[in-house]
Amino acid sequence: MKVLVIGKLGGVTNWEPEVVAGLRALGHQVEFRATRDPRLNPRIERLFHGRIADHINRRIDRFRPDLILGVGGWGIEPAIIARISAKTDRPPLVGWVGDLFDERRVANLNRFDALGYTDTGLIETHKRLGLTPAHAFIPHAADLEIVDSAAGVARRDQMLFVGNPTAQRRALIAQITDPVALYGLGWADRTGVEHHDTRGRRVLRPELARLYAGHFASLNIRNEHNVVNGLNQRNFSPLALGCAVVTDRQADMALCFDIDREVLTYDSPATLNAIHREILTHPALAHEVGERGRQRVLADHTYDQRLRAFARLAGITPA
Repeated sequence: MKVLVIGKLGGVTNWEPEVVAGLRALGHQVEFRATRDPRLNPRIERLFHGRIADHINRRIDRFRPDLILGVGGWGIEPAIIARISAKTDRPPLVGWVGDLFDERRVANLNRFDALGYTDTGLIETHKRLGLTPAHAFIPHAADLEIVDSAAGVARRDQMLFVGNPTAQRRALIAQITDPVALYGLGWADRTGVEHHDTRGRRVLRPELARLYAGHFASLNIRNEHNVVNGLNQRNFSPLALGCAVVTDRQADMALCFDIDREVLTYDSPATLNAIHREILTHPALAHEVGERGRQRVLADHTYDQRLRAFARLAGITPA
């Protein structure tokens, strides 16, 4: 398929570049056009929203995509999405939404032809607010394209956490007894986590692959500010490299994985510490879970499958 991906540059989760690279690696023709650049002052950037939209519309005419995919669709600037939506003779415009939203976003989201939500809780919000586009649960996918970046990396028996520290994440990690490796902006403040191995900086996709490949388990903790029931990218991508996922048990988990066979789940600090101690004592357990999880994401959680789900939702035949 030919896909035009739109979204912001420089997002901390690397979601937009992950989608583009993942689809290209699977043989799809993909172009990316930025709707915003966080490096620019928002008040100055706002003056150029019309130009940005016109540039994207011209690219639609030249590239002639089968589908336009707005990654992080709720956050695309209204002035931009309005012009794209109003364009005549355009292909279906679909949005992929992974964060909480409220009534202030209704008008913007209604400009899409269809919406995919990474979180079933967001579908309930969609219904409660009376949004009109077709919609479906379309979770995140495993970033398979990064696998080659980690070739030859030796795996060690250590658990890893990659992500920014929210209050809930910091409080939980402070209660983990055995040291884990912490990576992400914000961990430069080691208050309460002094016994862990911290790297307070941003991690880009090639390094992320090497980190997953170099650790036997990846810890995941929901971000309390933007998740209801859903899973984030860190539930999927570590498994592409056979790195076992140890995660809090979200309501959507059973929709995506065989719990405690393909992922290990905890519901309290005590349970997390017990799981961590078990896999440190028996590393083969983590390796087995990581391999079963790898087989599951290859079977059910690729970007090709997500694209085909969007195509079906938009009423077009996947190429």
